[in-house]
Amino acid sequence: ATGRLNKRTIYIGIIFGFISAFIPILLSSFTGRQFTGSSSGRLDGFVIGYDFFSKNVFFGALFDKVSYSQSTSVVPHNLFLYMLFMGGAAALILYMIWIFSAFYSVRKSDKSILAALACCFLGFQFIPSFFSAYFMAILIGIALVSSKSNAYKIKSAKDFDQ
Repeated sequence: ATGRLNKRTIYIGIIFGFISAFIPILLSSFTGRQFTGSSSGRLDGFVIGYDFFSKNVFFGALFDKVSYSQSTSVVPHNLFLYMLFMGGAAALILYMIWIFSAFYSVRKSDKSILAALACCFLGFQFIPSFFSAYFMAILIGIALVSSKSNAYKIKSAKDFDQ
């Protein structure tokens, strides 16, 4: 409350800064890929994909990955952009309704299952094909069972208290 930084905070800041400076070197040595600030063509792909979408707003590419790739040369690397560009506004709206209903249904699930779902959806922001993640159906099923089980436990506890 005196407005001064203690030594521990300063040391943590120095260590964090030191580690942050070496992350690009470590990543390139472990992966063998060069660490750059470029978008690797993804930003250009987004612009081209958005142009394609603006000409096909309602149904996008009709999920025809081959013709979309021939027109744009790159598949979107984001779950929502993939749905928008490949299926158009109609598919994105239906998908968003499904996502919100799924998250509403699993809201009372165990925290660890919700964390796993959140990690998967975070990963889907960088993966070009979310259709390859078949485990999501199993994870959502487990979350639904957990949510129903937790809701039943809460209801049973309330009935028992009366």
